[in-house]
Amino acid sequence: SWPAAKSIMTPLGIVEGEVLEYLDRHQTASLRRLNRELEAPSYMAMMAVGALIRAGLVRGAQRDLEVVVKLRKPLRKLCQENPGGVR
Repeated sequence: SWPAAKSIMTPLGIVEGEVLEYLDRHQTASLRRLNRELEAPSYMAMMAVGALIRAGLVRGAQRDLEVVVKLRKPLRKLCQENPGGVR
């Protein structure tokens, strides 16, 4: 079960990190696969992907009936460019 929280910001940030880590290991993933493989509720995974797209860290593309997401740059490169944090 997913823990209830008064603020959605911390859990959303955690799921964003999980999405980034997953994409760093697998290069690409469909939203369907992220929903299946992450332990977060599907709405949190969707919100995390949307936040990462808005932040410019990942890109999304529709392929047939699926949305596929991919890191814009490898995490190591992002961390080197911004040593204080990814954001």
